[in-house]
Amino acid sequence: MIAPVVREPMVHRLLHSFMKDSQKSGSTFADSFQPSTPIYQLMQTYAEEFKTNPDHARQIAKQWTESMGRAAEETVKAAETASAKTKEVDRTQAEGADGSPLEEAPSAETTDEPAPPQREEWVPGLSKGKRKLSPHELVGHFQLGEEMKASGRAAYEKGEFEMALTRYTQGVELLNWVEGTNDEDTQRVQEMLGLFHRNRAQAALKVDNWHEAHKAASEALSIDETDEKARYRRAKAAYSLGRMEGALEDYRWILANSKDKASIDAARSGYAETLKAQQKDRENVKKLMGQAASKGLFSEERPKPGTEEEIVAEAAALEKRRAEKERRERAAEPSYLPVEKKAGGGEGDAPSTPYSASAEPRLSLEETTTLLTELRDLYKSDDFEKQLREIRKAADYDQRRILIRLRKVMPETQTPVLRKWGFVQEEYAEMKKDLDRIVGFWSARDETVRGLSKDLMATVMGDFWGEEAS
Repeated sequence: MIAPVVREPMVHRLLHSFMKDSQKSGSTFADSFQPSTPIYQLMQTYAEEFKTNPDHARQIAKQWTESMGRAAEETVKAAETASAKTKEVDRTQAEGADGSPLEEAPSAETTDEPAPPQREEWVPGLSKGKRKLSPHELVGHFQLGEEMKASGRAAYEKGEFEMALTRYTQGVELLNWVEGTNDEDTQRVQEMLGLFHRNRAQAALKVDNWHEAHKAASEALSIDETDEKARYRRAKAAYSLGRMEGALEDYRWILANSKDKASIDAARSGYAETLKAQQKDRENVKKLMGQAASKGLFSEERPKPGTEEEIVAEAAALEKRRAEKERRERAAEPSYLPVEKKAGGGEGDAPSTPYSASAEPRLSLEETTTLLTELRDLYKSDDFEKQLREIRKAADYDQRRILIRLRKVMPETQTPVLRKWGFVQEEYAEMKKDLDRIVGFWSARDETVRGLSKDLMATVMGDFWGEEAS
């Protein structure tokens, strides 16, 4: 990854410093230098820039090396000045006020002005806070930032959205660890950084990377909460992720605060579309609850649902009763529960209690939690999010239709993960039944498993599931 640039002075110094820090912390360089670490990502960004534009990469490296050299010179000069002052104090104390020698001269350690500590090298991702750079040191960052901005814009206009996203991401990595030594430079850094975040959000939307778009827009808003473009793009990402309330909240902010007609028109259109999708979900809930009531699924003592709040409450109660019934049925299946030993050593009937201590499934609590976490991460992946978005649109946001379509794609999605965890059944339906038994067992005992199960459904169903289960 960094082989082409490993001999560059900046890379060599950074890696050397990183290696020393790793040794101090008691870990090896190989263990510490991982793709998830900021220093690794910085090296990767520099290597990519070196590959596409080596002259500019070397310019940044040269300026960085020069700034480190000036810092070292300042440290040496400060140390020499302090040493000269210390010697002067020693001489004065040794001679006395009248020039006569004193009995004993104090050591240099007793002086009131010790030498300043040596300035340590600042390493992005390892050192605390942001690196303060002088106006001269920031020149290269601003120049490269402008070129990355222009390159990203050119790629975007050509329809090369992945390349645009890469350039804007590189711009973020160029500036998110530095700040100026004065207010003017710091403000300029923040403005350019906010622009890169905002443009990253737009490029991510173009490649259906909803999570990245939402995150980038939120980063831009953390710099400037009045950034209308970032807020609009976050609303679009939230809508695509099924987070309707979040989208509505951002649209409301624009409608209440913007003075730009185009922004207001776009927000009004987005708000109406989001509200329509949310209302569609609510109508489906009412329809389902009406069908349930007509079939006598609700307790006769309770009044029939009327208000929306009552409908949601009834839906939650119905879902709870259904889940409890399924857990009892799964626990009673002989293929799942081990048989008890008779006093004479023979085998008896399955335990009568549905969740007895001897009925633990083949996957432990920790294994079940890890499995559900893997499934959740899979559902939140960019590819599945895109597929899920298409399913919701094709189903016209109708829950029953969504579930029908999900049954067609879930086997292909889940089977590789289930195989890895030892589900050997030939039919997916049997694997799913085994998974439900395991999850049902641990859900009755562990809050984490219950939370993960709800999170999985919320990820797949979006706001519809949140309203039904709340």
